[in-house]
Amino acid sequence: MINKKIFNIFILVVGIFLNCKSQSIIWNDIQTDSISKIDYTNDSIINPLFYPDFNKNGLFLNVTSTDFFDFQKEDHIKKITQDYIDKNGITDNRSQSKRFAIIKKGDEFLLNAFQTETRYYYDEGCGIIRNIAIVNENVIEENVFCIFNENPQITPTRFQTITIEDYQNTYIPPNKKIHFTDQLDSLAIIYKGTYCYESFEYKGLGTISPIFINVSLRIIDLENQNEEKIIEIPYNHGFNINKILLADINSDKHHDLIIETEDELCIYRMIYLSKRENGLTKYKYIGRMEIYCDCP
Repeated sequence: MINKKIFNIFILVVGIFLNCKSQSIIWNDIQTDSISKIDYTNDSIINPLFYPDFNKNGLFLNVTSTDFFDFQKEDHIKKITQDYIDKNGITDNRSQSKRFAIIKKGDEFLLNAFQTETRYYYDEGCGIIRNIAIVNENVIEENVFCIFNENPQITPTRFQTITIEDYQNTYIPPNKKIHFTDQLDSLAIIYKGTYCYESFEYKGLGTISPIFINVSLRIIDLENQNEEKIIEIPYNHGFNINKILLADINSDKHHDLIIETEDELCIYRMIYLSKRENGLTKYKYIGRMEIYCDCP
């Protein structure tokens, strides 16, 4: 007779096996169209749309550490900052309020409400910048994943991230298709554009370096073939995707998107939250925050 305890363990293991898809990330190159050059004679083929609107930001752009940096404590820096506050009639410096934020805790991330404080810092090259800090938590700046400007109907949770990056290239080039599968989702992420290989001149921007035009990032839910537009830009000059992160931030049993981008000076983190509507997964752009910026 089979021991009942062993039998139950066997059933549990089989159940887990049958209900889980092993994680898989498969890269494929996409055949792209190409054009030798763009100038005033043919620039009508450029789609001028920028999507999403980066000015609509549900995240705080600048976050900082719990402790004040020693540089900010220097008397002449404190005077520069205070003069700016007085001149501009700023009233929210050092004000505190509860805000939702994501912080890194070991190998996972914690989404919760935290006490935050508004601070105006002087940054050489950038001038005075409005920062938001998480207080009373001993959180260093590098572990602040983001702070929400408003509550996008989320509840406290813990989650881990899955990283998709191109180890053969510094950035993910716009000629890739990525098939991703795990126990939550089966997705195709398509990043493509038209390759301009000779010269490029458009609305004051010119470069002799190769560039991709009419670039788009789209995601297809392979369960139902629903396709969603994530990013659309006229050209990828100054816009590079470092990596794509997948995580269930809003606890809906589907992956949300975090896209890390870089331009000539700054690195940003863009967040899209998934929402299931009529059996289809939609992705809402929440906003972007600055990870690092080298002011000129």
